[in-house]
Amino acid sequence: MSNAMSIQWWSESPKTIKSARVGVKEFVCYLAPHTIGALVFPELIPSTVCAGASIDCMRTCLAWHSGQAGMVPMGASDLYLNECRAARLRRLAVLYSARDEALDAMAAQAVKLASKAREAGMLPAFRPNGGSDLFWLGNGLAKRLNGIAQVFDYTKLMPSAMRDSNYHLTYSYNGENMASAMRALEIGINVAIVFAVPKKRALPMTWRTPFGEYPVIDGDEHDARFLDAPRSIVGLRAKGVAKQTFGKFAVTA
Repeated sequence: MSNAMSIQWWSESPKTIKSARVGVKEFVCYLAPHTIGALVFPELIPSTVCAGASIDCMRTCLAWHSGQAGMVPMGASDLYLNECRAARLRRLAVLYSARDEALDAMAAQAVKLASKAREAGMLPAFRPNGGSDLFWLGNGLAKRLNGIAQVFDYTKLMPSAMRDSNYHLTYSYNGENMASAMRALEIGINVAIVFAVPKKRALPMTWRTPFGEYPVIDGDEHDARFLDAPRSIVGLRAKGVAKQTFGKFAVTA
């Protein structure tokens, strides 16, 4: 038996808490992102857990470079582990060493959290890929929580037609996947785009592409993406390291 049940898989963040504005109690699971796990545990974890991440995405990843995870000495490498980063790496290692047990543990904890949310009059929602991009993780939890809670994620992989009906996905633009982003919009899947816009400045009302003009939703207002109108751009302001560097995935408003 693994120690999956002893791990606290779900947490809240300043962004998830904003979802209370729209009646949603949201929880997120943060795992070590992109290539971190493979560098530390090369025999256990595949080369990356974010197959669609660009170099800019990896360099400015909020799951590793913001909040408590970003509190590291100046100049520290991505392999420097503070307490927060170590916890995210441990979750990832347990997930890969005992996948079914980890999914069952995540679901069991989610059921309890969902019950408390409903008692408080809130809609429970869970985002399992808070730093990773693993379809099987989100889809597996969506099946386990169908009829109990909404499961949703952002992804840089084209959403699969085989996903569970309880799994809502928003496609993420990474600076190099514009053609795929346009295909997502065409089939009714929203696209999240980071804009090079300061915190208190308004996002554009619409975003024009060679294929049409789309309304822009302010994605910083809350994180409950499954409530967004389809065929919309989810506008996000650059945060963390990205505020200083504005990698090419951040578009000009």
